[in-house]
Amino acid sequence: MPDAPTSFGFSTDDLPEAARAKVVRELHEHATLPNKGRPEPLEPLRDYRVRLNVTKRVLPGAIIMSGALCGVRHTIRSRGSVSSSEDDLLVAVNLSGRTIAHTRDRELVLLDGDAMLMTRDSINLNLIHPAPVNFLGFRVPRDAIAPLAGSIDDALVRMVPAGSYAIKLLVTYARAIAE
Repeated sequence: MPDAPTSFGFSTDDLPEAARAKVVRELHEHATLPNKGRPEPLEPLRDYRVRLNVTKRVLPGAIIMSGALCGVRHTIRSRGSVSSSEDDLLVAVNLSGRTIAHTRDRELVLLDGDAMLMTRDSINLNLIHPAPVNFLGFRVPRDAIAPLAGSIDDALVRMVPAGSYAIKLLVTYARAIAE
């Protein structure tokens, strides 16, 4: 992770609707983000309106993503498909809307205020956003958290229900940074 904060933003808001799906596909194929390589793959959902408005803030020891998604499937790359510098723990907070988290053998539905913690050991983890979703995402190095969290690999994806004090604190922190 870098020593100095950097940020990256991307939006389809000013693009014609007919061009959005192609641009979203190309974002992963051609984009390189500061200090982190490629973004996680996004794929437009067939027959859904596509919208992205995302900001990524790279801070010392953490990455915070925020924004709105609609009509896309977000694939989280597994540990074996990323560099060792990207072996992070991921926290996704569904501020509003509905997200479907789908792995090979499990499906979770996140509603307003729900969150989930996931490791990159989750193979084939997809976050599906058919309708508008406002979200916050956090990435922190596994090495920084593992000694404090005990056995973080017992559950590859953990649901955190709306109203959790820890999630409220993270959301407040992220909003303060964004201002």
